[in-house]
Amino acid sequence: MTTKSTDNTANVAKVEEESVPTIIHFTDGIKEREAFYLKLLKSSLDDEKLSDLRTNIAGLTGNIEISHFPFCGKKGAIVPDSFSVQEYLTDCLGINTTTAKSLFVYMKDSSLAEKLDSLSGADVSSVLDADKLARIKRQVDDVAFKQLTGTAAKYVPELEQKDWAVISDSNALCYGIRVIRAKPAPKQGSDTKPSTTKDERGVAVGIERARFPAFYLKKRTIMSDSIPSSAIEGVKLDLRVPDYIIDDKSYVSIYETETEMQSSMATSSFSELDVAAAGSGSIAGFSGDVSASFASASSEAATNSSSKKSKKVTIAYNFPRVTLFLDGRSLELTPECDNALRKIKSKQDLYKFQDIYGEFFSTRVQLGGRLFATEDVTSDTASGSKDMAKSMKMAASASFGSIAASASASASYGSGEDEKKKVSSSSSSVSLTWQANGGDTLLCNQPNEWAATVSYHWNWRITKQDNIYGILDVIARTNGMDWIMAEAAKWGVKVSAVDEAPTVRSDINKTKTFTLNAEGVSDGRYLLTFPAAACDLSVPAKAMNAALHTTFVINSALQSRGCVLLGPKKAKSQEVLRMYEVEDETGTVMKEVKYNTKYRLRNRESGLYVNYFWEQYLRFVYSSTSRAETTRFIAFKNPKGSVSTDVIPDGSTVHVRFYEVKDGEVLGYLGVCAQDKDNYAYLAVSKPEEDDKNAAKLVIRYK
Repeated sequence: MTTKSTDNTANVAKVEEESVPTIIHFTDGIKEREAFYLKLLKSSLDDEKLSDLRTNIAGLTGNIEISHFPFCGKKGAIVPDSFSVQEYLTDCLGINTTTAKSLFVYMKDSSLAEKLDSLSGADVSSVLDADKLARIKRQVDDVAFKQLTGTAAKYVPELEQKDWAVISDSNALCYGIRVIRAKPAPKQGSDTKPSTTKDERGVAVGIERARFPAFYLKKRTIMSDSIPSSAIEGVKLDLRVPDYIIDDKSYVSIYETETEMQSSMATSSFSELDVAAAGSGSIAGFSGDVSASFASASSEAATNSSSKKSKKVTIAYNFPRVTLFLDGRSLELTPECDNALRKIKSKQDLYKFQDIYGEFFSTRVQLGGRLFATEDVTSDTASGSKDMAKSMKMAASASFGSIAASASASASYGSGEDEKKKVSSSSSSVSLTWQANGGDTLLCNQPNEWAATVSYHWNWRITKQDNIYGILDVIARTNGMDWIMAEAAKWGVKVSAVDEAPTVRSDINKTKTFTLNAEGVSDGRYLLTFPAAACDLSVPAKAMNAALHTTFVINSALQSRGCVLLGPKKAKSQEVLRMYEVEDETGTVMKEVKYNTKYRLRNRESGLYVNYFWEQYLRFVYSSTSRAETTRFIAFKNPKGSVSTDVIPDGSTVHVRFYEVKDGEVLGYLGVCAQDKDNYAYLAVSKPEEDDKNAAKLVIRYK
C-alpha cells in the first residue's frame, strides 16, 4: 500500500511539473494589458499549432474575445494560426520552452489604444457635470444619447457567456416552478370536514419561483465563425450559452381570469391558452401528465372559489427579444439538486423536494419586456368582459398615443359605444394603470419611453413561458439521470423523459418518427448522423480526395463538425439511430410530416440536427449539436413537382431541399458527393440554381 501511494504521489507531481503558468496579453504593438492567467500542459506545446492553442485557451477562459484576436509578436506583428506553438514561442517571442518557468502569449487587439486613450470606459458623469449632462439629454433623441454615452445595446449574437449568466440569474431560468397550495376551509355554519382534494397538499392557488435552482446552463460548442465580430475561422468555444433563436415580433395579448390560479399564471407570463385552460381543467401548453395534474388543481381552485362572478381582464403589450430552449440537451443538474434527489425514499420526501426545487419546469422561455394592466369586471351580462377588453384596448392606444393612435382610438370608441348600447346595458369604467415586467420598470406609466429600454439584455425578463413539464421529466433527460424513471415508480410517480412525452398540447398523440433511406434499397442506405467525436467531415473530404482527385485541406473546420451520410447497402446500424423527427420554426416536434413545409430535421436518439456549411468550394452536410438560428430549414419535395402541402404518405419518395433561416432563401438539394471503399455514401448540397436532377431520392417510412 505504501508503494502504491508513493507512485500516485509521483504521478501527481509529474502532472504538476508538466503544466506551465501562462499569461495572455492583449496588445496593439505599443500598449498592452494582461488579460488572462492560466496553466497549459508542456506536452501540448510540442506538436500543436496556434489554431489548437486558440481552441485550448478559449475553452479554459470561456471568453468570446479570444476568437477575435490574432496571435502576434510583442510589437504587434501578426502570426498566422498555421505556425506551430513551438515556432511561435521560440522564434517569434524568443522563449526557451524547456527552461521557462512561465510563458507569455500575445494577441493583437487594435482597439486597445482607443480604449486607453479615450474616456469611453469612464462614467460620463465623472467628466461632465450633471446639469450639462441633463441638457444634452434633452437636446438629442434617445438613440443618439445612448450612442454618445456608450450605452448602446448589444445585438443578441454578440452576447458573451458572462452576459448570458446575468440573463439566466436575473430571470431564474434554471429554477423550477413551485405551486402554492391551500386547503379549503369548511363552509360556515357546517360541521362537515373540508372537502377532500385530489392532492392531499390542497388546492393550487398560485405559482412562484422555486427557492433553489435545479439546473445550470450546459456548455455547448460554438464555432468562432458564427460570432459576428470574429475574423478567425474554425475555433471551437465551449461556452455556457443557451440554445436560442432571435424572436422580436411584438404582439398584444388579452387574458380573462376568474380564479386566483389563473391570475397568478397571467402575471407570471404564461400564454393566453394556458391561462384560459386553467379555468376549464385543461392546460394547453402543459404536456403529458403535467396537464392533467395542473389542470385538475386549477379546476378545483375554480370550484372552491367564490360563487360570485368577479372577473379580471388583463391586456399585455409584449416586446420579446429572444426565445430560449431549456431542455435536457441545454441543462445540467446542480450537485445540490442531485444530492437531494438521491435522498428521496417516499412520496412525502418527493413533496419536500418539490417544495424546494419546484414541481414544474418551463422548457421554452421568451425574454424581453412586457407592459400589462389588469382591471376588475363586475357585470350582469356575458358581454361585460368583452366591453372591458375593448375599453382597455382604447386606453392602451391612448397611452402609446400619437395623433393617429388617438384618432383611431376615438373612432373605435364611438363605434364600440353604439354597438354596446344595442347589445346590452352594462356599466364598467376603465382607469388604466400599467405594470412593467422587464425594461426600466420606473418608466412603466410612460410606455413610449419604457419601450426603448427593453433593448438592453440586463433589462430582459420573461414575457412568455410554455412547454411546461414535470421537473422530474426534465431531470430524467439530463445526462446520467435516466435511473430516476425506475426509482420514481417506487414513490408512486410516473416519470418519462421529455423527448418521450407528448409535446406542446396534451391532446396530441405521440409524434411521428421516421426513417429515410435511398430509393431501391430495401434494408440499407439509411440516413445517419454522427457527432464529430465519432465521425467528422474529414472522412468525406478524404473520400473525395481519393475518388475524385480533389484537394481538400483537412482543417479544424472539418474536424470539428459531425458527419451526415447514407450507410451501407446492408444496414449495420441500430434501428434507433435511424429515427428522425421534424420540428417547426419554434422548436415544436410535429405530429404530421407534410410536403413543401419548412422543418428542422433532427435525429431523435442523438438530438443532432441535419445542417450544412460552405467550406473549400463544397457545401458539406454535417450534424449540428444544437437548434440555433444558423441551423437551416429543410423541406421534403415531391419529385413529380407537386407544390401541395399534403401529409406525406408512408413509403413515399422525396427530395430534401434546404432553406435559409432568416430570409427563407431557397438553397440547394441534398445529394451524394462521394462513396468510399466501405460503401458509405457522403452527402453535400447542390448550388441553389441547380435543379433536382442529381438530388438524392429518399424513401420516408414511419415507425
